[in-house]
Amino acid sequence: MTRSQAAPTPDLCQEISAFLCDTLTAIHSKRAALLTPKGQRWLQARSATANRAQMAALLAKQENVSTLWKTIQTLLHHFCITDFQGSKLYTQILQRVQALIDQPEVEKVAISPLEIPSSDRDLTLAADQSYVGLVLLDAENMTLPAALETVLQNIGQYPIRYRLAFANWQKLGDRD
Repeated sequence: MTRSQAAPTPDLCQEISAFLCDTLTAIHSKRAALLTPKGQRWLQARSATANRAQMAALLAKQENVSTLWKTIQTLLHHFCITDFQGSKLYTQILQRVQALIDQPEVEKVAISPLEIPSSDRDLTLAADQSYVGLVLLDAENMTLPAALETVLQNIGQYPIRYRLAFANWQKLGDRD
């Protein structure tokens, strides 16, 4: 994405702050544990309108779109817990903000807040993240059936991308 050096418009700042505040409020109401204590306190301290106005004022102070983007990322970093920052939902939030920034004024349409999933299973990590799962196996004493690997894949937090077996390979003979 290219960032222009033009100053963000007040309308853009209001749209982004409305989207972010609505989304953070929805996260707080359905999954408060995804927000930092600081983020939770900020949302509860004032009304939604006051929060939007405060965030819009902060965003409007930015000199150009590049600093606006960095400020948005910093805000989300302070409001959301680290584990949530690698999730698909977090990535979708950033993509929607990016869409608001990139759209010309003529094409702008209202972007509603994201639907917040109610279970941890729906908050899987985005595919482009660098998180991986690793299965470490004692090959001398155990074999890993496909069914067990499927269970591990389903209950694990990260996708299994690597399988590492250790053993005294000389003792295993033709099993290697």
